[in-house]
Amino acid sequence: MIVQVFSVMAVCACFVTIHSFMVSNRGKMFFQRVLGETFMKCWYRVMFVILSAIMMSGVYLFLATIHDDVLFVFPSWMKWPMHIVQVGGMFFGMASLLVLNAPEFFGLSQAKRYKPGKFDVNLNAGNPDGFAMNLVTNLSFHLSGSLSIDGLSPFELVTTGVYSIVRHPIYLAGILMITFQPVVTYNWLTVTVMSDLYFIAAAIKEERALQKLPEVEYCKYMDRVPMFNLLAGIYRRCKM
Repeated sequence: MIVQVFSVMAVCACFVTIHSFMVSNRGKMFFQRVLGETFMKCWYRVMFVILSAIMMSGVYLFLATIHDDVLFVFPSWMKWPMHIVQVGGMFFGMASLLVLNAPEFFGLSQAKRYKPGKFDVNLNAGNPDGFAMNLVTNLSFHLSGSLSIDGLSPFELVTTGVYSIVRHPIYLAGILMITFQPVVTYNWLTVTVMSDLYFIAAAIKEERALQKLPEVEYCKYMDRVPMFNLLAGIYRRCKM
């Protein structure tokens, strides 16, 4: 049992390491040196999304193929409420895309800008240091304007929609969908703990960087909207 738990931890750690590196500024600069500016502006984002999906599928396939034991089963009367929370979390995350540029977030807009042999915008546009608040793919920023190192537009703080309820709705959606599982196994508990810690660490890392940008006024946003507390966010929103 200990061996399988550590194997799950190792697989999750590999996913976290690769994912974190690819969304970090250091990782993007590395891939730009290897793949070139045009590839980064046009194809990197969609490549990142596809690779993330493949790696996540690999983690779930690995979980399905190894032995696992049930650790705890919630009472039957809690099964459907917990599933409702999971489905609600999924729709809550999808609602985030309603106030964002979803095609650009998934890399589709960048790919459409590509023309054989060139890119239809200035490759030197955007932030000179490549910093585009993609430390961990922060989604509290709307996309518009000149381009960053990976073809994303510069950011404008979004405080509407689900972003008026919590500051990190997509991370919260992930936490809800993963955590509220009625049947808890040893492997799933390991995945849950590591995933939740990663979401929380990502949010904290992003916010530390955002607070250093005076033009964003992120601290005022933090005072109004909680990070993950959905009930507190709904209550504050109703009072406004």
